[in-house]
Amino acid sequence: TTAAAAAEDGVAGFGVDGKTLRVDPPAGGSVVVDGVDCKAELAVLKAWNTTLSAEVTTLNAKASLVRASNQNLSTQVRQLRASASRLCRLVYSRVEPEPIFTVAQGQDVRSVAFHHDDKRLFSGGVDSIRVWDIQTPSQQPTSMATIADLPLVFDLAVQGDRLYAALSDNTVGVFDVSKQPAVALSPLAGHTRPVRCLAVQDNRLLSGSQDGTIRMWSLDQSPPSPIHTLTGHTSIVLSLAIMRHNDGHLLFSSSADDSVRVWNLTASPPGPLYTLTGHTANVEAIAVDAEGLRLFSASADDTIRVWDLTQSPPNTIHVLEAHSDNVAAIAIHNGRLYSGSNDNTIHMWDITQNPPASLYALAGHHTGNVLALGIHNDRLYSGSDDDSIKVWDAC
Repeated sequence: TTAAAAAEDGVAGFGVDGKTLRVDPPAGGSVVVDGVDCKAELAVLKAWNTTLSAEVTTLNAKASLVRASNQNLSTQVRQLRASASRLCRLVYSRVEPEPIFTVAQGQDVRSVAFHHDDKRLFSGGVDSIRVWDIQTPSQQPTSMATIADLPLVFDLAVQGDRLYAALSDNTVGVFDVSKQPAVALSPLAGHTRPVRCLAVQDNRLLSGSQDGTIRMWSLDQSPPSPIHTLTGHTSIVLSLAIMRHNDGHLLFSSSADDSVRVWNLTASPPGPLYTLTGHTANVEAIAVDAEGLRLFSASADDTIRVWDLTQSPPNTIHVLEAHSDNVAAIAIHNGRLYSGSNDNTIHMWDITQNPPASLYALAGHHTGNVLALGIHNDRLYSGSDDDSIKVWDAC
């Protein structure tokens, strides 16, 4: 909330713990909470009698805290006022998120992907892909199967009943996951170095490689066939993201050449549009917001850049600095950006604010580099080289 709004609404400021917003009633005795968003965390509202320094009422809520006149909190705030004296203080405590579940992969977790049936999580590691049952969100994921004896798995993508894996043997692995256990199909060959990243759009699969190229495969054919090769990056292609644009699609690719490239997938053949520069080290991961207005790029220079996609070419509008090491993974959901780093933390950012604001550093949970992030059904899944997957509430 702004300083002016704070003065008007009686906001006394944050407590010494940095997590408590104290709100003193204005002269009329009305309590207004303004500009606090807690939809991704538990909120605890407490009314204190400031004369007795005693707690009067505790109200647990999980909602978006906006002005008390708004429908979603007005009833609760009225109840709170009715049970507290005029001389009270409203305390808002943000409870730092904790993992809901932790599951042991048994090896590094470098990628996660989800099946459209809402029942299965796939996680890629050093030499296998684990299949997890996640159909009951309130229960810990349980291991269903292991696709074993694979090269290093860098990335995963799912389309229908096909699971695609970016592999260190220069191929894209293909698996029919409609079967139990999954059946390995003919791999996609053509890259000359390990395949590092994948993206799927309708009937097309795109694969980025350490050979610096991006290959496009037609999924209308069985087995999938190569239809285009995109060249331009001068080093490893590390991440891919596809965005619907007007009547077509744009492809974003990030690289160890410190750049992000923008491609027009609607053109035939697909061609380059822009090269985005500014990072000073590998660009490890990229993601586009739900509105298609901003691109987020995470880098080994420890920063996240925000690019304005309404401009031609897109330009940097913010540089987010909170991590102390390589930012290896990012994911976006419900107005939140999640970033995973080699500093073993996950940062949660509010990207509805301008500039985006850091809400939390989720530290002390993973004991290794956070290499993979994925969101499904309001759950954040984080994978690490501490051999674990942690599950968080992302609603």
